[in-house]
Parts: sequence; structure tokens; C-alpha cells
Amino acid sequence: MKKIISIILSVLLLITAFTLPASAENKPLNGADDWAKPGIVKSKLIIDDFFINEGLYNNYHNFVTREEFALVLYDLCTQFAHEQVYEVADVIAPFTDVTSHAVNACYHLGIIEGVTKTTFEPECNITREEISVMIKRFADVVEFSLPEGDLSKFDDYGDVSDWAKDSLASINAAGIMKGISKTKISPLTFVTKQELFTIIPRVYELLTGEALLIYEESDPDVLVKLNIISREDFEKGGHITNREALQTILKVLDIEPDESDLKYWYMIGELEPLDYLNDEDKLLVMKMRSDYIDTKDFFHIDFDKNTSNLQALAYVTSLVRQRSGCLIYPPSSFIENASEVFESAIENDFIEDTIDVDAPVLRKDFYEFLRKALYIKFSNFGIVTTYERLIDRHTKKEKEPTEETEAKKIITEISADVTINNDLSITYKLPKEYESKIDSEFMVMYTLVTDGTEKGGTGSFFREPELEAYRFIEMLVAEENPDFMRVSFTNIDYETKTSEIYYFDIDLSNIEKVYTDEKITPGTYYHKPQTWPATKLTLASEERFQQGSYYVLVGYETTYRKEEYNNTFYSAFRATSTSNAYIPELKRSFGVSADDIHIQKITIKRENDKFTLYISPISEGAFETQAM
Repeated sequence: MKKIISIILSVLLLITAFTLPASAENKPLNGADDWAKPGIVKSKLIIDDFFINEGLYNNYHNFVTREEFALVLYDLCTQFAHEQVYEVADVIAPFTDVTSHAVNACYHLGIIEGVTKTTFEPECNITREEISVMIKRFADVVEFSLPEGDLSKFDDYGDVSDWAKDSLASINAAGIMKGISKTKISPLTFVTKQELFTIIPRVYELLTGEALLIYEESDPDVLVKLNIISREDFEKGGHITNREALQTILKVLDIEPDESDLKYWYMIGELEPLDYLNDEDKLLVMKMRSDYIDTKDFFHIDFDKNTSNLQALAYVTSLVRQRSGCLIYPPSSFIENASEVFESAIENDFIEDTIDVDAPVLRKDFYEFLRKALYIKFSNFGIVTTYERLIDRHTKKEKEPTEETEAKKIITEISADVTINNDLSITYKLPKEYESKIDSEFMVMYTLVTDGTEKGGTGSFFREPELEAYRFIEMLVAEENPDFMRVSFTNIDYETKTSEIYYFDIDLSNIEKVYTDEKITPGTYYHKPQTWPATKLTLASEERFQQGSYYVLVGYETTYRKEEYNNTFYSAFRATSTSNAYIPELKRSFGVSADDIHIQKITIKRENDKFTLYISPISEGAFETQAM
């Protein structure tokens, strides 16, 4: 049981360490005094809502109960004393009037005590001196030394209970609990919720040495300092275009568009109406779609036009991944849900009241929205970060240049005893001094070289003293007139970034390719449902396979509407019968991406050491695919 609870606590600790409430600055803070509002906002960043009942975050002039403060202390313990929390996970406190796990844990950690031996009186209000004692005990648990203090400067020093004097003096000296005035410490006064929320950030900042910022305290120049925008942009007036807005947001997200993503663009059909965009704008769309903006919204975006208020607020409310207090993924379309966008924008203090939907947003207002979004946390791969943590991430990236160690390559040419067999498989034997050195840890690559350039190749992570015939034929058919084949063995030491490479070359001048006029008509390409490769093939009814000959399946990928992103696949096999051809299972990955499958025939003849490959044209017709 204890192990199970420990696992659960481990998960909770991860949540506590890396996530924050859905909206740390959600309105309203109704009823709280102005001096208390910063502390309430900061406390919401510190204390996980999982441990705190909702009633704590309202009626801020009400007094804090003993159980409520125990919940706060327990949350802090999970962050700063998690090992000690594990140790008391299953221990029950002796109190008959409370069943709270938080109370049990804090009791056995020595942070709290009962009013009697068997009662805790959880609903009783807690005094300033009681809180000071509990905080001092908490500091002892986390092994944090508080300074000694002197309360004699306060006129009501004599009202402090003897058992609380040292603790209250230390808490006061540390700046955690100040006097209610210059002359009064008021030890027996009950603590209000808003006073508690002023104390919590002071404890947290003292333990971590990190100052929590609220939006009003954040740096108005932060976008420039993080190189998200330039000084010229920051000082520029007027409006901002949609292209500029999206480019700026990608910098906030620390996302660098990658041209390889364009391949995906041409595979999906739903964005086809946006083909008029240039590649740079397509990359912006690819990075923003789904995660931060609904796909439908892009059909309403003119990249050269100014960003409207609605679009700007849709962007920034999506950054904080929140609309109407609900986390949604992906965000709803702002065109169809404008009211949600404005409701979330008001709730998160981006704006104070509804504004003109279609009016272009001022550049300075857009940057202010982004600064606000930087402060309010936003989700990054499911991990929510504070404004300060985000800044740390950016500045750390700039201040600590990555140390790039140039990869070292130790290349050694070796000789090998090579045999090209009748079926065109290749076997080789390494020199004795390398036989044991080049072991199974080495990756072997077979590469065709034409005019000094490596063209096609195949490889394996396990060294085998043979290149199978069908793999060699695939390479020969796909590449015209190669000069030789290079066989290389590579072992990489990732710690030293050193590659150890041994290689030998195989002369291919004794292999001749002759193209015939023989025509082959494909039949049916059978495969198991939802699986590849095919289990068997048939030719047209009037044609038969030639047993012992090789056949190459030529597959064309046609999914991508932009031609250069499609590929051609080659897959060779040897006919095992004259009626059907069976593709070796576990060796063929062909067919996964091929949309249009053709065939050609290869017959091998050998005279002494010379090989002639008679290769038919690629069939004009394609196979019909059929599930078995």
C-alpha cells in the first residue's frame, strides 16, 4: 500500500514541479485589497489547486482555518521535502476530528500539533503566532536556516506566547511575517486569507532564491531583450500584418520552421485551397495549425493585410491555451467562436472590454498582448511554464553557447576476399586481423559509386559476411552504370564523437546490363488486410513467372501533389514458382508508401567471371492490390 501511495505522490510531485493552475491571473480577485492582489496571483503560481479547496480563493477577508493552512504546508512539503513526505505516506495521525492526508503528513513531519492529543480542531481559525511556529518547523524539515530575531521593538511583544517567541522572531527577521504596524506584531490576531497569500510567496522566494513576477512587474522591454522583436520593431508605430504577427509568435514559441515540413503540406488535402501561398507562408501555417490555431482560420487570413483585433486576441489566447477557463486542443476557430475569444481575452486581462472585432490592431497593442502571454504561462509539449521560466530558457540559450565538438573520423582502407556468386549475391571474408575487430557493433553500408559520387545504397546494423542477391539487384536496377561498390563498416563512439570506419571496394566492371524488349503485364498484388508487404503476386492470366529469375517491383509514390516530394521504390525478389511469386517476409518493407506498383524482369547469365543482366522495361500497367 505504501508503495502505491508513493507512486501516486511521485506523479503528483511531477505535476507540482512542472505545471501551474489553468490561469494564474484569472479574474476576479473580487473583494481582495489592492495590496494583497499581487500575493494572491503569485500564490496561485506556487500552490497546486489539487491540494487546495476552491473556497480558499475567495472571501479574502475571511480567516484561515487550521486545516486550510495545513493544506498549504503540505503542498510546500511536496515541493521541498518530497522524500520526507514519502516516508510518512501511510502513517495516520491520532486525530479523531479530521481525516485529511495533509494533516496526517504534516503531523508526522513535526510541523503541526493537535489542540489535544486526539483533536486537531480543523475548522478553528489560526493566529499569527501559530502560523509562525508552523512555518519555522517547516523550515527545519526542509533544512533551511532562518535568522534569529528580536521582537522587543514591538510594543505588544509581551503578548507573544512563550512557545512562539523564537519562531515569531525568526519569521519576522526573515521578512516572512511583518508587523501590522511599526509598533505592533499582533501575535494573537487571526490570519485572513489575503494575509496568508502575502506570506506564501515570501516563503517560496526565500527557499528558492527566485523572485516571482506579476505582469505589472514584468519588463516592458522583454520582447526586445529576448530578440523576439528588434528595437526598431518595438518603436515602430502603425499596425502589424498577419505575416509579421505569426512570425513573431513562432519566435515566442521558440519554433524554427523546417522546410521538411512542406512535404507534409503536399500530402494532406485539407489545406489545398492555400496552395497559392509561398513556401515561407506555408511554413508559418504548418507550425501554427492545430496546435495554436484552428485550420479553418487560415482560410480567412490574408498574410499581407493587417491583423485584426479578433485575430490578434485569438493568437494570444491560443498561446496560453485557454478560452473560457477551459484548456482545449486544438483551439476553436476564432471565426466561429469570436465570443469565446473575447471572453477569454477579458478573463486573462488582455483587454478590459469588448473592442471592435474587425479593426486592425495597433502594433504596440499586439506586442503588449504578447508580453502578457509571456507572463501568463502557456503549454509547451504539455509542460506549463511561468513568465520567468520562459525568460530563463531564452536567456540561458543565448548566454550559454552550445559547445560543438567536430566529429572525428578515423578511416582505414582494408582488403577483403570477395566472391560474386551465380545468383549475384556477394560474399566476402575480411583479413584475419580485422575479423574480430569489426564485430556486430559495426554498421555495414553498401554504396554504389559513379564518377566518384556515392549514389544509391543499403545497409544493416549487424555485420553479415554477405550481401543478399535481391538487395544488390535493387541497387543495380536503380542506378545506371556504377563504377564500383563500397562496403564500409562504421562504429560510432558517442562520448568522444569519433567514428571508426573501415572499407573496401568491389569492382563492378564485370557486370553488364542489357535492356530487352520483353513486356510483362502485372496481375494482382495480394496482401493481408492493413499490412504490407504482399504475400504473393500474380501476373496477367496469359503470363507466367520464370522460376529462378529475379523480378523488381517498382513503386511510385503519388500522395504528394508536389512532384519532387514523391519517391520511387525498388524491391527485388526471386520467383519461386511459375504461377505465383512469394515475397520473403520480414525482409521486405516495400509497399508501405507505394501507390502505383509496376514490375520488370531480370535474368542473370554468367560466363566465367562476367555477369550479364537482361532487364525488361518497367511494365506499362500497374498491379491491382487485393487484401487476402
